[in-house]
Amino acid sequence: MKNVLITVALLSAMIFSISSCKKDKDEDPTSTTGGSTTTDPIQIKLNAGETPLSIYNEDNANYDKLIGKTYQGGLIFYFDITTGKGLVAAPTDQANQDNKVTWGCKGTELGNIITPPIGPSFVAAVAKNQGLFGGKNNTTEILDKCSTSEAAKLCGNLTLSGYSDWYLPSMQEVEKLLKEIPQEGSYWTSSQQSANYSWKVTKLGHSTHPKNFGAKVRAVRQFVEPVTKH
Repeated sequence: MKNVLITVALLSAMIFSISSCKKDKDEDPTSTTGGSTTTDPIQIKLNAGETPLSIYNEDNANYDKLIGKTYQGGLIFYFDITTGKGLVAAPTDQANQDNKVTWGCKGTELGNIITPPIGPSFVAAVAKNQGLFGGKNNTTEILDKCSTSEAAKLCGNLTLSGYSDWYLPSMQEVEKLLKEIPQEGSYWTSSQQSANYSWKVTKLGHSTHPKNFGAKVRAVRQFVEPVTKH
């Protein structure tokens, strides 16, 4: 009888231990991002597959909380609260203060030669978009027209966290990035200004910079709200 009681007691202790472990695991408010564990509720939702727009729609106050969070390979620095389309930046610089790179093709305004029926031919400049979401097309045009652009190559040829659609951001994209996730130094944009200059941005604002001078580079990519099938 004594042995039976001891056995029952041991079994009860084992069941209680297993139950406690399962409860702790189920209630553990943590998640893993890039190999590190987080208890941030917004990051946990993103890691679980929720989108920035869906989290924002739960509570409009979440917009600021989403900035800087990891999502689809980078750090969120902007998203449209109507469409859900947004931008993430690579977690680190592709060219930093110690290895600045040039924009390339100084002396040449990148563009397409247009020959009208009447009058002389002229160059229709490309890579001039300065707006949000404009950097992707700029980068494509730079890579097509300027084989010496170190800045565009670093971003356009980048594969990071399983994504290969990174690009050199436009002027407004870099301005938005440095406003939301402040960084020191001058960053190249993909926005061309003229044959000899392109735009660079610091946390204090934008200015033209000789194409053959060095500056830092941070790649960005776009994300979109998944289409819901009905």
